[in-house]
Amino acid sequence: MLLDTDLFAKAEIEILQHLTERGYEIFFISGHSKQRYKFRNSKIHLFSIPTGKNSIPLKLHFIFAVVQFLSFPIYLLKVKPDFVIVDWDSLFSLMPMLPFCRLMGIKFVLDVRTTQTPIRNLYQKVELRQYLLNLAFSTSVCIAKKKLDGMTIITDLMKKEVCNKFHIDPNWVGVWSSGVSAEHFRYEKYVHDGIELRGKFGLTNRFIVLYHGAFSQARGLMDAIGAMLMVKDRYPTAVLFLLGTGSIETVGDMRKAIQHNGLQDRVILHDAVDYAEVPKYIAMCDVGIVPLLDLPVWRNQCPLKLLEYLAMKKAVILTDIPCHREVVGNNKCGIYLSSTSPAEIARSIAFAYDNKEKLKEWGAKGRVIVENKYTWEKIAEDLDDYLRLIENK
Repeated sequence: MLLDTDLFAKAEIEILQHLTERGYEIFFISGHSKQRYKFRNSKIHLFSIPTGKNSIPLKLHFIFAVVQFLSFPIYLLKVKPDFVIVDWDSLFSLMPMLPFCRLMGIKFVLDVRTTQTPIRNLYQKVELRQYLLNLAFSTSVCIAKKKLDGMTIITDLMKKEVCNKFHIDPNWVGVWSSGVSAEHFRYEKYVHDGIELRGKFGLTNRFIVLYHGAFSQARGLMDAIGAMLMVKDRYPTAVLFLLGTGSIETVGDMRKAIQHNGLQDRVILHDAVDYAEVPKYIAMCDVGIVPLLDLPVWRNQCPLKLLEYLAMKKAVILTDIPCHREVVGNNKCGIYLSSTSPAEIARSIAFAYDNKEKLKEWGAKGRVIVENKYTWEKIAEDLDDYLRLIENK
């Protein structure tokens, strides 16, 4: 993981910050491609590995493996930690240190954020690299089951999947999910910023559907663009605002689709912004959208963007898949898609537009969901409780 560029790195940063508030001192090994991330928290000590701006994943894994193998013994002797928590792809390089951890009384925990590798191109067969990564994941879980002290997983849904597949006692596995800063993503703080952004982009009187995050074929964005072609005549003020980043190929395909269908004034592609700026863009929109395809890689996740929309009191158009149902349930803040076809997305956009006077009321229910279960304070409490449990075993 690269703290300075990976969109999902914010989850790791937030959980570390909130664990220190519960009395932990953190020693964190990660990487950076452009510049070293700087924690302002004196209780978080970062060892950041430079990987280069254009590092390919396999090269990145190799660099991490070598550096971790060489540095880990020094860390153990110097820090004398109570726990070591590793990603599944870091486990192999650290396995030789496991006997040493046993002698020192250190608890060793495997952390699982996903059980699948994302599909880069839906029209290609599964690559050999993906097959090998999936094999490596399965091997790491089997090792953890036999050799480690515990495992943490991102959702209860994924916990059930992993425990069933690998015949693991559910009591041995803890859950800490994605979360959101309820203070940073607070709509009332950004009302005027949202109005200013509407003016900046010439969208003052438009109905804005916002997506923010990574651009890829598996996220339903091409279908969302196609949906705008279907609603443009009946709903002339509707606009799809896509905020994020993706591969040159994916972004190129999106631009071609926009130009080919004459949607230049109906679909806006905007580069990713600093994470601190994201709430301003969410404040700007009328409704969020998360059109993830019904694929194994997404079904048991906990999408950060969904939690951020909800925290900002925005109703969300979202696919009817387990991870979304787990968060939103039957609350009105979720407008479910039965599929990610352009026609179905167009239907949901139309529904949101026709009910725009109710969107504020519906969105408020999402804020309650976040405050009850998904603030980073509550997520850190869940992880703390699990670590204390295995500490006493």
